[in-house]
Amino acid sequence: MNVTIEDCIQRIKTDKHELGITLFEPASPTEIADFENIMNIKFPADFVEFYSFANGFESDEDMFRIIPLEEIIDDQKNLILILLK
Repeated sequence: MNVTIEDCIQRIKTDKHELGITLFEPASPTEIADFENIMNIKFPADFVEFYSFANGFESDEDMFRIIPLEEIIDDQKNLILILLK
């Protein structure tokens, strides 16, 4: 059985409390487009669908989270600053 992004989103919607997941607000189409432009990438459709559902999430398990787009950009900027020193 192939699990689709729609299956994952539905499971999160249905069982987020049981799974210990706290969702972030969805990313807007502008935020997604800005991210793609800044990072010079094009998201696959399933990434766009997921980030349109939730701009990442945290879980009760510290080892698992989906990072919000702005945090990825900030981390990238910080890495560049470190490398330029």
